[in-house]
Amino acid sequence: MKRKKLLALLTALVLVASLLSLPAAAANNDSATADPSKYPTILIHGFLGWGPKDNIDAIVPYFGMTSGSLVNYLNGEGYNVYAASTGPFSSAWDRACELYAQLTGTRTDYGIAHSQKYGHDRYGEDYTGKPLMGDYAWSAENPINLVGHSFGGVISRTLLDMLVDGRPEEVAAAKAAGEKVNPLFEGGKKGYIHSLTAVAAPSNGSSCPEATPDLANAVTSLGYGLTNFLELTPVKGLYDTELDQFGITADKEATMGEAIERVMYSDFAEHNDSCLGDLVIDRACDINKDLEVQPDVYYFNYYGSRMQKNPVGDGYVPTSRMFFLFNMFAIPMGQYDGYTAGYYMDGYGDYETRVDVPSQHIGEDWQDCDGLVNTISGYCPYHFNSAGEKVLDAHKDVADGTTSFEKGIWNIFPVKNFDHTGIVGGLLNENASEVQALYDEIMMNIKNSAVEGSGNEREAGCPSAAMTDVPVNAWFHSPVDNVISKGIMAGTSATTFEPKSNVTRAMLAQILYAEAGKPSGAPDAGFDDVKAGDWFADAVNWAKANGVVGGYPDNTFRPDDNITREQLAVMLKAYAGETSVKPADIRSFADAGEVSSWAADAVAWAVGAGLIAGRGNNDIAPHASATRAEVAQIMTNFVEKF
Repeated sequence: MKRKKLLALLTALVLVASLLSLPAAAANNDSATADPSKYPTILIHGFLGWGPKDNIDAIVPYFGMTSGSLVNYLNGEGYNVYAASTGPFSSAWDRACELYAQLTGTRTDYGIAHSQKYGHDRYGEDYTGKPLMGDYAWSAENPINLVGHSFGGVISRTLLDMLVDGRPEEVAAAKAAGEKVNPLFEGGKKGYIHSLTAVAAPSNGSSCPEATPDLANAVTSLGYGLTNFLELTPVKGLYDTELDQFGITADKEATMGEAIERVMYSDFAEHNDSCLGDLVIDRACDINKDLEVQPDVYYFNYYGSRMQKNPVGDGYVPTSRMFFLFNMFAIPMGQYDGYTAGYYMDGYGDYETRVDVPSQHIGEDWQDCDGLVNTISGYCPYHFNSAGEKVLDAHKDVADGTTSFEKGIWNIFPVKNFDHTGIVGGLLNENASEVQALYDEIMMNIKNSAVEGSGNEREAGCPSAAMTDVPVNAWFHSPVDNVISKGIMAGTSATTFEPKSNVTRAMLAQILYAEAGKPSGAPDAGFDDVKAGDWFADAVNWAKANGVVGGYPDNTFRPDDNITREQLAVMLKAYAGETSVKPADIRSFADAGEVSSWAADAVAWAVGAGLIAGRGNNDIAPHASATRAEVAQIMTNFVEKF
């Protein structure tokens, strides 16, 4: 009952959160080409999420959030991207049906058998004449890409399975009723989906309901207070619960309080056909057994974590970069140790049944999370076979920068330093450039899925030949080879370069020290946090003696801090000395005002020298970090020019 109260209350609270109204922008509609990244790519939001149908999306787009619209950014990069709008509280089945209706421009049909089993209306919103992709002729010859965040990843897998395998019970029910069968339930649509990317998806559910059972009552009490407080506030189409099938429809004449009360006192959570129910671990893993991996689809998986081992006890605790509101979930999730119920309830009324499944121990392997989704759940879908054995989907771990992928298995990238909303833009706690870089990578994966061969055919003597994360087709392959061959940079191990890892202040000092030939004899720099014997001590001492670095007012160097782009520019200019470079006018950059006064001349010099360029949205991103791949390219350009 607590979970059902929480679902109702969360519905109400998100209605409250939407306080402004602006018209949503239309999506781009370019035709597809042989490049699979040019096929339409559909972004699918998660639980409690929203899309372009909701006016809040024009203010805080779900994909991009406070970092700026990812739809606009990716379309500006030449892709063909659309964001879908499906029920934020609805089940995987219902939302897959809603997504199909949007893509095809038809009326939402939840199916006769399904609607009867779960006690709601068969039909939902009608998109006839309003297909999401315009006149794009979606078919096996003209496929699409799906990118689902959070529960949107589960929706993507559900839709794909319906397209290929159909739902025979719905075909039989429609024929028995003498009605036309919804093409979605007929199946046989192999090839309609080229790729599926899951981003922070709770593929195996979340331990959040188990770890925070008391939160439901506390939040419910808050909801009742907000209902009374906002009784006279009008609803103006900011956020649609899209629960028409349960009789919860938008009423422009209703007050905010009345709208919230309708959700709070409805019984839709009792129908066992909601997103929150599908997120319970027992049910999520049971659903997985029917969502098999399709052999002709490319699967990509990204997941995040902002937890660390508890330094003073057991379990995990959030890092300082976790969005603070997630701490109320992440802290108990990081300590939880228990067992799942071993069953879940399915159906409604006379159709309600208990489904028994293997109970699971939710222990240490479930404690790491991104604030809402456990890393074990975000890693790879699994289910239990008839013998009670845990079976993971076919998968393989791939390194950042990989350009060759297999169909029919999950290509799983290393865990990212993002929390659950940060991985789609975040709420004032993410750097736009880092978020955009992740989605650039996602689109490049899709593009590279058309590349034949291993992607790692190399010339003899290739300096990075042993490094598995520097594929020959990667944009950074040549500059990495260059800096390795010159001894300016080296791998982080015998087989890795870690191109996507950030460069620290100590690393950059070492890189410039190596480029200078590692001269000896520099006096001790005197920094409190640089000790004799540190691997970077000689480099920092040299850099301080030659005016390349200056340190901080508290007499520290802070060697482990990530180098920022403006700090990088300052160090490069100091190392280069007098040059004939004409500084650029950086006032044309949208965020020029964010460049620190002490770094302005150096940034203008670095841009003028062609060492640093603007990022997406015409930003110079002075406070963003720089990756090892980026620094390899910058140092290659630096050596060639100076």
